[in-house]
Amino acid sequence: MDMMVLATKAVTAGSSGAFVVADMPFGSYHITPAVAVANAFRLVQEGGCDAVKLEGASTEILQAIRRIRSAGIPVMAHLGLLPQTAGSLTGMTMQGKTLSEVSLFTAYL
Repeated sequence: MDMMVLATKAVTAGSSGAFVVADMPFGSYHITPAVAVANAFRLVQEGGCDAVKLEGASTEILQAIRRIRSAGIPVMAHLGLLPQTAGSLTGMTMQGKTLSEVSLFTAYL
């Protein structure tokens, strides 16, 4: 998180009027929704970003997304290619291709 905050801060310092989305590192939103919110706040407050991005659609991650959004932080969540979790899922393949996979994700938004 410390490195991502610094990288985000560098991007926001060098941008002028751009909408900056910071990528939450793997593990920064997986522990508990409360930890996810705390880390998202760090990226917004210390890094200066406008939104955070995280990937995945497990029940735990969807709960983290909901809590981050409830805290007033815009979230760019995505399915599709999930490089951060490719080793633990099905490799470098697309996720969220079926209606049931997408429905699970959108039910929480």
